[in-house]
Amino acid sequence: MRIERAVKSMEQSVSNAANVNHAAELDQILASYKLSGFPINMSFTDMPPVSEAVFSTGVHSLEDPDVEFALAVHIHPYPQGVFSLWIYVGTLRRRAGY
Repeated sequence: MRIERAVKSMEQSVSNAANVNHAAELDQILASYKLSGFPINMSFTDMPPVSEAVFSTGVHSLEDPDVEFALAVHIHPYPQGVFSLWIYVGTLRRRAGY
């Protein structure tokens, strides 16, 4: 899925200091959906802080039958047991005519 590639490219652009346009990874989705969301980047140590970070966004509390939810995760390992966790949390609403 394209959202997963976008999340992975976020870590690569940080670690390589590359100029990556993350929106380009989402162009095909954006043609037929309105996307609202954001990335969360944090160090991974245990699941409770991850769940807390995602739930604190409030995205899950949206009650609209026309909305789909999007979640993509990428974890990047570094030496000494350090893990960089990227989570993209969002909502998708199909554009008219699609």
